[in-house]
Amino acid sequence: MLADLVQVKFVKGQHSFVKGQHSLFYKCSFSAESFTEFAFLKKTYKCVKPGPMHSVPRGISSDKKKDILMKLCPLMPQKRRVFWKELPEYDAAEDLIEHK
Repeated sequence: MLADLVQVKFVKGQHSFVKGQHSLFYKCSFSAESFTEFAFLKKTYKCVKPGPMHSVPRGISSDKKKDILMKLCPLMPQKRRVFWKELPEYDAAEDLIEHK
C-alpha cells in the first residue's frame, strides 16, 4: 500500500474518531479531493511528550577523541576526518559502549 501513497499528512493533536487512536491522513491520487484517515497506533499505545532537549551537544571524552584522532583518522579519507576533529568534547559524558 505504501507504493500507492502520493501524499501523507499528520496533524498535531489530531486524534481519530475512535477514542484513543491516532491517525494519519493519506491520498492515493493527486486528484483526490479529500484525505482518507488511517489509525496507525494501537489503543494501548501511550502517547507521551518527549522530555526537554539538551542545550549543549553531548560530546565524547577527551581521551576517547584523542585516541580516535590518533589511531583511526589516518586510516580515513580526508573528508571524513572533519567530523571527528569538530566533535565536541565532554569528559562527564557516559560512554555508550561498554567494553567486556
